[in-house]
Amino acid sequence: MAWTQWQTVEGEGLEFEQILFEKKHHEELGGGVARVTINLPDKYNAMTVSTVDEMFRAFYDANHDKTIGVIIVAGAGKHFGVGGDVEWERWGLREAFYNRYPHNRLIRASRQPVMAVVQGYCLGGHNHMAYCCDFTIAADTAVFGQAGPKVSSPADGFFVPYLTKVVGAKKAREMWMLCRRYTAEQALEMGLVNKVVPLNDMEVEVEQCDPGGDGASERMGEADAHGRLALSGGRAHDADAGGPVGGHEHPDLRSEDAKVLAHLRT
Repeated sequence: MAWTQWQTVEGEGLEFEQILFEKKHHEELGGGVARVTINLPDKYNAMTVSTVDEMFRAFYDANHDKTIGVIIVAGAGKHFGVGGDVEWERWGLREAFYNRYPHNRLIRASRQPVMAVVQGYCLGGHNHMAYCCDFTIAADTAVFGQAGPKVSSPADGFFVPYLTKVVGAKKAREMWMLCRRYTAEQALEMGLVNKVVPLNDMEVEVEQCDPGGDGASERMGEADAHGRLALSGGRAHDADAGGPVGGHEHPDLRSEDAKVLAHLRT
């Protein structure tokens, strides 16, 4: 069974400068896969709010394509990414503070399952983007970790406590407070990734993991989206992104998650 080649997605609003947006389809079964690749290899794929804006448009398109069963998030070049562009963050974080769809919430609100495909450095914002994905496949070259306190960029929001669901409270505190780095095998051991494969085998592994092709992928994606969606006080929110944190509800997060979900699902 074979897949078509990756094809760049074209259309109104889908001209990008910082990402690549591609799709391919199974030649026999017809189901498809979308791939969003951060394409800033000269900067180790460091992101700005413009990167996330482009990701939103790609995710919007993929979430409304009934042939797509899974969305892959990747990084161009030798590294998945090193988080936010610290040069931009000096003033850009003030802009991003009001951004209604940061990349983590964008992923958690997706109606299709999202798979991170990681090679090389996966640090900072790229690390918490990857662990917010439904699946993470890592090359044996991958290195994971957080760096916020080291670069005067402390993080907040749902994705910080969300890590306790992925690796447990002790490891989550270790990762965020001590800023240690972890090999792909260590990441697998703690449950940060699903599988580690040789770098040259990544494409084959991803194809084997794709749920798309027979309609089951679409049903799984819908079930996953509905499973994430909780109703509280008549307002929809992502249960993972906007639920209780430290025993307290966060209505602002719930409201923002509802906006993202509305954008993706309408």
